[in-house]
Amino acid sequence: MALTLATLLAVLPFQRASADPLPPYPSAIDHVWTYFDPSPPHHVLSMNFGVKDAVASTTVRVEVFDCFGGVAGVTEMTGSGTFSMWIELYANRKKVGAIIPFRATFMAAGYATDVVEGDVSHMFPEVGEANCAGNPPADSDELAQPDEPGVTVRAWSKKRSAARVGGTARASRTVAPGAQVRYRWIVGGRSVPASGRRLAVTKAMRGKSVVLKIVVSREGFESRTKRLSFGVAR
Repeated sequence: MALTLATLLAVLPFQRASADPLPPYPSAIDHVWTYFDPSPPHHVLSMNFGVKDAVASTTVRVEVFDCFGGVAGVTEMTGSGTFSMWIELYANRKKVGAIIPFRATFMAAGYATDVVEGDVSHMFPEVGEANCAGNPPADSDELAQPDEPGVTVRAWSKKRSAARVGGTARASRTVAPGAQVRYRWIVGGRSVPASGRRLAVTKAMRGKSVVLKIVVSREGFESRTKRLSFGVAR
């Protein structure tokens, strides 16, 4: 079939549109916090990645790497605006050093995929360069033992109120017969001096992420952890 001038005029605009590059993605990682929990048996290093001004339906994938370039942890989340993402590393099971490389990939319709690479340094000597030098972690004998069974949790805590300035963020009780349950509030990536399942939300917390960390432990069993997000304090 002959290609007429009318056919060319109809096709060319679509060809030009498909060739146009997509605009760069406008958001990025806003902050990275680290927290180390030395409680045995695992020595958990928590990393909080804050995303700011994400466009609607943005998928963010964060990977952190060990000393030898292997993937030590991955988290992925879809959201918009400001939100936080957590990765927990069992430091004595990973070759995690004092400086942890990461890669964040931002994906959203109508924008070019954006990849941000960087590294995070922390101040926890228990998680340091000894692991990267090929030396075994201090508690490697414990790692040689069979995995312990996990604590049985009948019901995890659920949100009972929002995190509103001047109000109280509340959560229901975690039910784990025979186990100890500890609650810790994390605001803006940092622990705050609050205990139990209630947090008084102050003006200083406005615009910061509010998370309740729940740790369930029992002697002879592997501890279990859950993070309950209350979103951003407003």
